[in-house]
Amino acid sequence: MIRPLGVALCGAALLSAAMLAAPPAMADAVADFYRGKQIRVIVRTTPGTDYDQYSRLIARYMGKYMPGNPSMVVVNMTGGGGIIAANYMAQVAPRDGTVIGIVSQGLAADQALGMSPQLKANLREFNWLANVNYSNQLLAVWHTSATKTLEDAMHRVTTIGTTGAGSASVQYPAFYNHVLGTRFKIVFGYPGGAHIDLAMERGEVEGRGTNPYSSYMATHPEWIPKKLLIPLVQAGVEKEPELPHVPNILDLDVKPEDKMYTPPEKRTTIW
Repeated sequence: MIRPLGVALCGAALLSAAMLAAPPAMADAVADFYRGKQIRVIVRTTPGTDYDQYSRLIARYMGKYMPGNPSMVVVNMTGGGGIIAANYMAQVAPRDGTVIGIVSQGLAADQALGMSPQLKANLREFNWLANVNYSNQLLAVWHTSATKTLEDAMHRVTTIGTTGAGSASVQYPAFYNHVLGTRFKIVFGYPGGAHIDLAMERGEVEGRGTNPYSSYMATHPEWIPKKLLIPLVQAGVEKEPELPHVPNILDLDVKPEDKMYTPPEKRTTIW
């Protein structure tokens, strides 16, 4: 049986390549299976988010590159920072390749640390196809906040909007509080990123727990260039070229035992 799939934008290319390389009989069997079927693309967020946009892009084009040309439909399934969607894929959805989704990136850390007992899905059992993109995660505040720098965040309480326990939007500010000594006050319960963005504009919260730089440039391309949104810290192997002034967590002075990054030349891969 095929486990529920964790898929990303490159998944279409990988899947097509695998099928094209298969023997004709196998390709015909795959086409016969998918012909006339509908694939559901599960989205862990509300409409309009980066997860939602990527999923709708996949749903629009992926089917025509698959043997059998199945139709695809997007299903938004919010809650728990992606936990509800992951649990559905692991426990309810058929395990035959007709249900795919982009799993919340925060769930891997959530499972590893045992943070959320409500997470029943075992991410090791998902079939991972590819990653949709690579972009640094930003913790940022709205321009009206008195917090303008990471140093400011270490000296004053700054309210940060987040979704649910399984979301990276919760884990990043919590990590910064414990490791860097920031004083972010984490406000839970927003249904999705668009709701947090609106809350910042209204003044309900001062900032957003995390969001990829590419997502901001896709949904609000004017915010960062016009300094309406102020990134305080970014998380990635290297700084975003457009954000050289924003500190990268890897470059900050933290205790050796708190450093989680291992340079490629010192990594050991265990299969």
